[in-house]
Amino acid sequence: MHTLTRHLVQQSPHFAGVTARLILLIVGSVACATADTVSLTEGPPFNFRNGSDLYVSFSVWNYAANNRGSSPYPTSVGLQLLGAQPSLSILSAVPNSTGSYFSGYLLQGWLENSAGTVSSPFSNPDAVRLGLAPGSLILGPGIYSANAAPISVIEADAALTLTLSEQIFGPDIANRNSSAVIHLRNVGQDLQIGMDGGYSLLSAISEPSISGAEGRVTTSGITRAIETTAVPEPGSLALLLFTGLAVLAFCLRQFKRQA
Repeated sequence: MHTLTRHLVQQSPHFAGVTARLILLIVGSVACATADTVSLTEGPPFNFRNGSDLYVSFSVWNYAANNRGSSPYPTSVGLQLLGAQPSLSILSAVPNSTGSYFSGYLLQGWLENSAGTVSSPFSNPDAVRLGLAPGSLILGPGIYSANAAPISVIEADAALTLTLSEQIFGPDIANRNSSAVIHLRNVGQDLQIGMDGGYSLLSAISEPSISGAEGRVTTSGITRAIETTAVPEPGSLALLLFTGLAVLAFCLRQFKRQA
């Protein structure tokens, strides 16, 4: 045991107990502030903040229903995210391509089983041309519909073997309640996922082009739930730690008065 802590316990057991409880409360508050999840399934557009994670649960039971007689497991899963176009970002050219992207914005994405124990990275051709690591997703310009405001788009694909697909989607893949998870992490600047004008978040996140090595019919995934980790507002974590240090300093002053 630390010398100061041992001395505190010997001199004032009650005071030491109160101090310990305060420290545990502070540590617990910090942990809670960084681990909360928020449901966004029916929500409007939201700000996907740097350092936070997004989890999209979806099913592909309709792929099996439309490809009877073939394997129910797809070997290619698409991903598309729509959002507001950044107003201050610089649009950069993708090497060896006619494409462009908004610099400073970057996601990492994986297709996972519901337990998070098996995964496969998503891939974007432009991210590959930029030499980014597997799973890297960049933000590009796009148009949602005619006469609509410009939007930003993230498009990617996860290529699977039949064995890996079975591990990710599980034995109940043909069940309407089955699901896999798209796990996204924002490692770039904050960006808005979803569009203004009454569109729900469900309309901005989709799984197009679900296809397989055996099935002839291409379908789309069916999004079931969307959750994100709650990241503390800027400065809130620092404020919490500062408060904790202030409480600890107060406790030490009280101890000195009692000594």
